[in-house]
Amino acid sequence: MNTYPVHAAVAPAAFPLPRAAIALLCLAFPVLGGTVMYYAWKDRHPQAARYANRLSWLLFGPLLLVAVVAGAAAGMRGKARSGRDASRAAPISSAR
Repeated sequence: MNTYPVHAAVAPAAFPLPRAAIALLCLAFPVLGGTVMYYAWKDRHPQAARYANRLSWLLFGPLLLVAVVAGAAAGMRGKARSGRDASRAAPISSAR
């Protein structure tokens, strides 16, 4: 039976990338980046996988909220400009 001593340099690190690099990747690609890192690291680096997954969802939540609020504001602004609802607009007749 071959038993070799496990040295600190041989054991896998808890985080394969610096936390700042993980944060930048999650910021650049919120859902996809965190998901890819999670599934790539979940077996060998579970702590880093959980960190990337949580960080990506924490960054995606506010982005989703901003997108929904901006979409609602743009929709309200469009109705205020037209003065009437687009669903009640007169049909466009074709000139013959």
